[in-house]
Amino acid sequence: MKQLITLLLLFVVLSCSKDDDSPNKQIIGKWEWTETINPWTGIKYTPQSEGYSQISVYKADNTVEYYKNGELTGTESYQIEEIQNPPESSIGAKTTFLIINTTKIPFTIQNDFLVLNQAYVDGPTSIYKRIQ
Repeated sequence: MKQLITLLLLFVVLSCSKDDDSPNKQIIGKWEWTETINPWTGIKYTPQSEGYSQISVYKADNTVEYYKNGELTGTESYQIEEIQNPPESSIGAKTTFLIINTTKIPFTIQNDFLVLNQAYVDGPTSIYKRIQ
């Protein structure tokens, strides 16, 4: 009986552990710009083609710092919002937005790549690689 209770308690504790996969936690870190693609023209912009590097540092206090060629160029507040998609949606159960000022940017994080996709409003798709 003691073993059963111990197993149940262990299961409850493990089931209630923090959700480290939440978008709020996943975005925290240092991200280096790798490319931006214009959906209208198909033109790809990279640090090599543009002659500069960009790094964005997302912090746990909901601020993001922007660096260009290693120099701080700005700091802003951000929010993360998840929206439940309709059941018939072909893009998945939820859409996650990065909100900076009043701009909502759908984003995904996979395999240490952050994809900011503004193509739905004829904007660019930018890709960043996690470096820290």
